[in-house]
Amino acid sequence: SFLKTLLTLQMHPNACSQLLSYFCAIVPDTVSTYVPPSLSLLALHWFDDDDDIVQSVRSVFSATLDRLSAEGRSSFAELWALHLNTDVSRKAKTLATLVLAILGAEQSDILPSSLCRDVALRLDEGLFTNDDGKLQVACGELIGRGYPSWKKWLRAQRRVDSVITQLFCMSMTSPTSPPLPPPQARLATKARQALLQIGVHDSKAFLLALAKEIHDPHQHSAARPLPTVSAAAFFASRRTTTTTLALVGSDGGSGGVVDGLVVGGGGPAVAARGGYHHSEAGVLLHHHGGGGGIDAVAAARAVHFTGGYAQHLPGESASYALRLIAALVSKHSLRLLPFLPRIVETAVRSLDPHSPHVRDGALQAITQVLHMLVKKYPMVSFHQDTQRLAVGTSDARITVYDLKTSTRWHVLQGHTGALAAVTFSSNGKSLVSYSFDDNTVRVWSVTSSFFGLSSPHLRRTITVSAPTTTLTPRLRLQCRLQWTGADSVVLVRADGSIEFSQIG
Repeated sequence: SFLKTLLTLQMHPNACSQLLSYFCAIVPDTVSTYVPPSLSLLALHWFDDDDDIVQSVRSVFSATLDRLSAEGRSSFAELWALHLNTDVSRKAKTLATLVLAILGAEQSDILPSSLCRDVALRLDEGLFTNDDGKLQVACGELIGRGYPSWKKWLRAQRRVDSVITQLFCMSMTSPTSPPLPPPQARLATKARQALLQIGVHDSKAFLLALAKEIHDPHQHSAARPLPTVSAAAFFASRRTTTTTLALVGSDGGSGGVVDGLVVGGGGPAVAARGGYHHSEAGVLLHHHGGGGGIDAVAAARAVHFTGGYAQHLPGESASYALRLIAALVSKHSLRLLPFLPRIVETAVRSLDPHSPHVRDGALQAITQVLHMLVKKYPMVSFHQDTQRLAVGTSDARITVYDLKTSTRWHVLQGHTGALAAVTFSSNGKSLVSYSFDDNTVRVWSVTSSFFGLSSPHLRRTITVSAPTTTLTPRLRLQCRLQWTGADSVVLVRADGSIEFSQIG
């Protein structure tokens, strides 16, 4: 009730949560008859359908947990560990898993190593329980929320890639998709949040898994089920608007899709009431007849089938994976800086003209990633007219890509330290680069003749003064090179600006 009162004041949810936590912190010290709430009871409502309840429960849980002594927290964990190891019912074990996972996610040092392993593996198991959507939501959210606690054990069992892939499949949506039913929308949202949390704490595994989704989705996800709801329950709630497609596969299998949800079947060809069509990818993108209008659904969330399992089209999978990468770069550019070359390679490779389904289907997402890279990283520069992308790396090299052919056009070598900034001239014929470590600005010619008689080369090296401030990684990202004229450039650093003229 206290939280609802705060929400009527139209305050930001985080501010409400902080006030509630403060309220819970001072009440025990001011009310002599105060009895702390049951952590077990609060844990039961951790995944309530009412967002207000969830917000208040989690705030109270955190405040109550913080007030417990180290012995009290350990005793609570030991109590639920007994349920995890001794109870025979699946329901009891599931509840114990979730309570312990909440503890581990809130305070990673509460759970002993062996218990942390057991909880991690049970969360992994619950994530793949496709007959229980609520359990999937809970396990997915807790895996992401407490990933630093579970990472060691998921890695030991070689489960990280599978977890990322499952969360990717559960969360995948398209900007043009119609709204999902509430249960699936909630699952998709929580899975996406968990996926991005893993991306923050295990960026390398995240990027590797998404690269597979972009460049080889069929091999990587050949037999993973889409998150589904009970067919009977779904049809009961959609009787007036359903349109069923019959699958006519080479193996004779049959089944159907309703609003993008799998209800069975196999084979590459799809037939609809009143008509039968193939697209280039072997997926129906057209519909004849009334009932629910599946045109928009099929076009926006087209899937094809292999042995009863569903896969999104390569372009759609690539587009979603690239949008996830862009979202992570937008919020955590500093953390992802060591993986910049890998991110660029993934995006550039998506433009391969030999993979038209990926290139055409993901073009908008690729543009979004490249725009975010140029915006967040001063060592990345793009020239529109020549369609070239330059990336300065930590190994003192500048890689220039030709986006028209999706290839490395040239690698410029000359610096002796990590690159801090690069920028193309307005005509694309020159590139200027700067390194904090070797304290030089270098001017490169990046033109080539029609017959390839000349190639990119270093034209000039200018030594600059060493920075007067301590260069933290964050300050490196604040460095900029800006062309102010046809042959003049300004270097902007945290300690001031330096202008260079007649650099041509």
